Amino acid sequence: MGPRSAWAVPATRARVGRWILAVTVLLSALGLGALHTPVLAACAVLAALGTGLLWFDAEPLEPRPAATVLVGVGLVLVLWTLVQLVPLPRGVLAALASENADVWSRALGPLREDGPRVATISLDPTASRVQILRGITYLTVFIGALRVARRKEGVVFLERVLLVSAVAVAGAALIHPVLGARKVFGLYEPGETYAYDLHHLSPLLNTNHLAAYVNIGVMLAVSSVIERRSAVPTPLALVIALLLGSTTVWTFSRGGTATLILGVMLVTMLTFAARRAKLGRLAAPVAIVSAVTGGIVVLLLSFFDQFRAKLAQNNLSKVDLVKNAFSLVRDCPAFGVGRGAFESAFPKVRVGSNYWVFTHPENIVAQWASEWGLPLALGALVAIVWALRPKTALARSRPPAGPWAALVVAGVHNLCDFSSEVPGVVIALAVCAAMVTGGTGGGSPTAHRGSGWARRPTALAIGLGVATLLAISATLPFSSRELYNEQRAFRDVGLDRSLSREAFHARAREAMLRHPAEPYFPFVGAVRATVTREESVLPWASRALERSPVYGRVHLLLARSLFVKNRSQARLEYRIACFQDDRLCSVDEALPLVGSFEDAMELVPDGPAGLPILSHLAEKLATRLPSTVARLDREIVLRDPAALGPVERAAARALGDVTGSEEWCADPSGVEKGQRVACIGDGLAAAARLRAYAPEKCDGHALTAELRVAAGEIEAGYAELDRSLEQVEKRSACARRLVRLAMQIGNSGRLDRAIDRLLKLGCESPPECVANFSFAADVESRRGAHKRALALAKKAWERAPERDDLLIDLATRAEAQGMHGEALEAYTRLVERHPGESKWVAGAAREREAATREIFERR
Repeated sequence: MGPRSAWAVPATRARVGRWILAVTVLLSALGLGALHTPVLAACAVLAALGTGLLWFDAEPLEPRPAATVLVGVGLVLVLWTLVQLVPLPRGVLAALASENADVWSRALGPLREDGPRVATISLDPTASRVQILRGITYLTVFIGALRVARRKEGVVFLERVLLVSAVAVAGAALIHPVLGARKVFGLYEPGETYAYDLHHLSPLLNTNHLAAYVNIGVMLAVSSVIERRSAVPTPLALVIALLLGSTTVWTFSRGGTATLILGVMLVTMLTFAARRAKLGRLAAPVAIVSAVTGGIVVLLLSFFDQFRAKLAQNNLSKVDLVKNAFSLVRDCPAFGVGRGAFESAFPKVRVGSNYWVFTHPENIVAQWASEWGLPLALGALVAIVWALRPKTALARSRPPAGPWAALVVAGVHNLCDFSSEVPGVVIALAVCAAMVTGGTGGGSPTAHRGSGWARRPTALAIGLGVATLLAISATLPFSSRELYNEQRAFRDVGLDRSLSREAFHARAREAMLRHPAEPYFPFVGAVRATVTREESVLPWASRALERSPVYGRVHLLLARSLFVKNRSQARLEYRIACFQDDRLCSVDEALPLVGSFEDAMELVPDGPAGLPILSHLAEKLATRLPSTVARLDREIVLRDPAALGPVERAAARALGDVTGSEEWCADPSGVEKGQRVACIGDGLAAAARLRAYAPEKCDGHALTAELRVAAGEIEAGYAELDRSLEQVEKRSACARRLVRLAMQIGNSGRLDRAIDRLLKLGCESPPECVANFSFAADVESRRGAHKRALALAKKAWERAPERDDLLIDLATRAEAQGMHGEALEAYTRLVERHPGESKWVAGAAREREAATREIFERR
C-alpha cells in the first residue's frame, strides 16, 4: 500500500478544521453579527465543516462534566424548540397551552374564517426555524472548539482568533465614522436608522452589541497582560486591551462600560485565586491597565458632553420593559410563546404609549422564560451557571481567566441588553465556554456518566453535519418570510390598489398564518380597507387591537372611518389615538367634529397628557367658537396653573373687545364707560401676569402697550413697547409690532422712527432680516411711499437672492413704479431660473419694450 495522503492524516484535518473554525468566528462577527439568515447559514456550514474535520476519525475524547452539561443544555434547548414546531390538533394545543391555541383560533378573524385545525406551540414558526439553525450552529462551534481547547496550544490559538476578531470589529467601528461611511464596508446600509447610531457605524450596528463583542477581546487581552501568557506578547496585549477598552467606552454603552470594569476586576480576582504566590507580579500590570482605562474614561467624561450625558442618563425604560415582558410568562408559563416569537407576541401585553417595536426584552431571563417557558428557561440557566462556575475554570492547569470573565461579563450585560440574541456574539462566547470547560482539569481523564457522546467522534461529526444541513434546508428557503421581510413586503401589497380584494385576502391569509400573533398585518388590512373602501375596517382593526391594545394608529383609522357615521365615537377614537401615541395628537382633521365645549373635551385625554390638545384647540377655535375657547382656557388653568396661553388669550380677547365692535366695551363714553374701563382693566391685569411670568417674551409688553393706546394713553403705551425692545428675546418680531402700533396711532413721525428702529435693529438670523425688510416694504407701500418700498424690497432680495418670491415681489414693484430697467433685470433672472414659464418670458418682453420706448420718447 502506498503512503497515506496528507489530507488523510488526522493532524492535517484537525489543522484545517481549526482554521475553518477561526474563519467562522471572524465571518460571524464581520457579517453583521450573522443576524441575517443567509450569513448565518454560511457560518453554520463552515462550523459544521470545521468541526467535522476536527472530530472525524479522531481519537475519542473524555470531556469534563461541565462540558457535557453544556452540550446537554444546548441539545435540550434545540430539541425543545423543535417540539414547539410540531403541529398539534388544536384541542390538544388548547389543553397544553390555551393562550397559544386562542391566538391560532382567531388568526384569520379579519377574513371571517376559523383558524387552522392543526397548529404549533410557537406563535411564529418561521422565527423558530431560524432559532433551531442558530442553536445547532452554537452547539457545533462549541463542540469543535472543545476539541481544539483540550491542549494549551489549542487554547492559545482560540484566544488569538478571538483577539483578532475583536480587533477587526473595533477597527471597522472606528474607521467607518472617520471615512464618513453610510454603509457597512460600502455594501450594506441599515434600513432602520432609528435603531442605530450612524456615528458609530460598524459590522455590529447596535452599540450595545458592539460593546459586548469588544469586551470579550478586552478580557482576553487583560488576562494575557496579567498572566503574562504566550497568546500574544505582553506589550501587544496591553495595546490591544487599551484599544478595545477605549472602543467600548466610545460606544457610549452604559452596560458595556460598567461590565468592562467588572470584567477587569474578575480577571484579576480569578488570576489571583489561582496564583496567590505571584501577587507581586500581578500588581504592576493590573495597576497599569486600571490606570490607563480609568484615564481614558476620565478624559471622555471631561471632554465629551455627549458621552457624559449618555452615561448619566437616568432612563429606566428597560426595567419597565423587562417587568412588562414577564406578563408573557404569566400568559404562557409552561411552554412559552415559541423561540423567536417574542416580537410578535409582546404587543399583546405591552403597556405605555407611542408606537414602538420591541424585538427583544433585553433581558436574557425574560427572553428565555417567555419564549421557552419558565421551567425549561430556569433549568437551563441554572445548569449553565453550574457548568461555568469559577471552580470549572480553576480546575485547568492554567485557568482561562479571560474567557471565563468574558462569559460572566456577557451574562451580566444581558440582564440589561440583548447581545445573547446576536449569533456573532454567541459564537464567540461558545468558543470562550469551550476554553473554560475544555481539557481534563489537569488530571487523568476519567469517564463519567453522559460522556458517551464524545467517545464516537466520527458519528458525532456526521450527526452535526446532517443536523446542520437539515436546519438550513428547513430555514433558508423561508428567510424572505421572516417577520421583518414579510412586514415590508406586505406593506407594499396593502398599498397596491391594483390588487384585487381576493388576491389581497390570499396574501393576508398566508402572512397571518405564518405570524398569527403579529398585529401589523391586520393593521395593514385596516389601512387598505380605509383607502379602497372595498370592505369594513372594523374586522381588521378589531384583530389588530386584540393583539396590540396599545396601537394609536389603529384608533386613528377607526376615527377616520367613523367621521361621518358616528361623530361622537369618532371623537373618542381620536382621543384614544392621541393618548396612546402623542405623535397622533394633531387634531386639525378633527376640528370639523367640534361644535361645542363638550365636543372639544371628547378629544382631550385626561391629565397633563391633554394639555397640548387643549392648547391646540384653543388656538384653532378662537375665531369660530370664542366662548368655547374661554372654557377651554379655564380647563387649561385647572390642569396647569402656570400655563401662559390662557393668560395671553385673555389679554388678546380684552384688547379685541375694546377695539372691536362689542357693545359692552367699544363705546368710550356714555353709560357703558364703566364697562369699558373694566374690560381694559381685565386685559391689563392679564398682560401684567404674562409679563411677570415671561418678561423675555414680547407678547405681554405688546398687549400692555396696545391696551393702553386703546384706553387713550398713547404716549405711555408706545413708550412701554419701545422700552421692551431692549429686554425681549425676539426683538425683530417685537419691533414689527411697534411699527403696527405706530400705524394704529396714525402719527407719521412716530411711524418713521419705528420703521428706522426696526431696520437698524440687529437680526436674530438672516431670514429674520429678510422678513424685516419685506415687512417694512409693505408698510411703506400702504402709506404711499412706493419708491422707498421698492428700495426695501430690493434689500430683502439681496440678502436672499435664491428666493423666487422676493424676486417676483421686486419685479412687480419695479414694474408698477415704471422702473423698467429694474423690472427687466428681475424678470430676466426669473426666466433664467424657469425657462419654461411663459409669464416670466412675457414680463421680460413687456419691460424690454417699455424700456426701449422710454429711450426713444426721451429723445
